[in-house]
Amino acid sequence: MLFYLLLCLELICIAKTFRDGVFNNSDCTNNNSRYINSTQTIIKPGLYHLCTSLECSKNYVITIDSNNVILDLQNNNIVNTKCTNAIGILIKKNCKNIKIINGTITGFNFAIKLESDNKLITIKALNLHSNTNGIYSNLAENIFISETVLAYNTYGILAEKSNWITLEANNFWQNSYGALFSECLNNMVTKNIFNENSTAFEDTELESSTVLTKNIARSNEIDFKGQYSDLEYQTLEDPNFSITGADSSNYLSLIEQAGEKNVIIK
Repeated sequence: MLFYLLLCLELICIAKTFRDGVFNNSDCTNNNSRYINSTQTIIKPGLYHLCTSLECSKNYVITIDSNNVILDLQNNNIVNTKCTNAIGILIKKNCKNIKIINGTITGFNFAIKLESDNKLITIKALNLHSNTNGIYSNLAENIFISETVLAYNTYGILAEKSNWITLEANNFWQNSYGALFSECLNNMVTKNIFNENSTAFEDTELESSTVLTKNIARSNEIDFKGQYSDLEYQTLEDPNFSITGADSSNYLSLIEQAGEKNVIIK
């Protein structure tokens, strides 16, 4: 009983710290496994902070091999300039309830890879650019990706046999594929901006169960590729807004004008 009481108290403290944003960079100098300063494998639940930018020296920079992990990159960079077939962050098989936020990952074969059979994965407020795969998932469920920039990747997101994926308020820019879903069911794609991709979004299912609503597609070679029974869109002339920084709100305002429809800008 005492063990479970202590565990509950620890989880409450972790949740409060994450909610309140209580973190001091000076804590990174302490010998505390929850402050990451180098290549590391996370094997216990908890809230972890990346204290410095890291460059790839092994196949994986950070590996998550535990359930119930929050990894805050603290606006640091994870960069690869010399490793072959490397992974920025690997979420090991069967790990559940993982959240990764606030940082940049660039130059990898996989910026973030969900190995298989992962559930309850949240990826938010990241910049994933110049990777072969920004985010890759296989046999995963309940994935929520939001407020993330995916640019100059071969695949911004590649999901295979993964279900219940939500993409919300992301910016897909100059990827070969913004997002590609293969054999994925019951997904929601909403309020994203797809700009200057070869293919903005593709679902390979013969009769897709993905819901696309309130997205912006601009200057893509192919906008929405797949068989969607209820895909609705409105075509508008290009207002020539910027898509960077706060100016992306100009594009998002067009979504509200179109109601539940997607907007294709020509």
